[in-house]
Amino acid sequence: MNWNIVRDFLICVPATIFFAILLKVPRKAILMGAILGGAGYVVYEWTSPVMGSAIAGYFIGTLLMAVCSEILARFMKMPATIFIIPAIIPLVPGIGLYNTMMYLVQGQNEKAGQTGVSTIMAIVAMAMALVLTAILTNAVTFMMKVVKRKF
Repeated sequence: MNWNIVRDFLICVPATIFFAILLKVPRKAILMGAILGGAGYVVYEWTSPVMGSAIAGYFIGTLLMAVCSEILARFMKMPATIFIIPAIIPLVPGIGLYNTMMYLVQGQNEKAGQTGVSTIMAIVAMAMALVLTAILTNAVTFMMKVVKRKF
């Protein structure tokens, strides 16, 4: 067993809980959102080397969180954003943003460009996963309403 993944999960869950409290998430949604945040980060850590790309890891980790948020939203009768916003915090590529700014200040424009592009690609991958999930959820909900009317 890879203990680094277990350690990362155990670090991400409390961090997500604290962000959920900061964002005033309802109490009954905090624990599920925190577990979701830890699971999404673990999926990112696991899929990045397997897929050979951190961008794919960001996409798959965010996709898992978004799909599970939609499912939790239906079961707990709450908006999906209550789960996804705190859960996505561990995946945000903050170190990439920080390093980009640091390289710019130091005058290392080539490194800043490389780091900035990879960070923006990670953010775009995360956004694409969120949008894809929202589109599919709306399509499934619409189809269920249409089928319900016919029968």
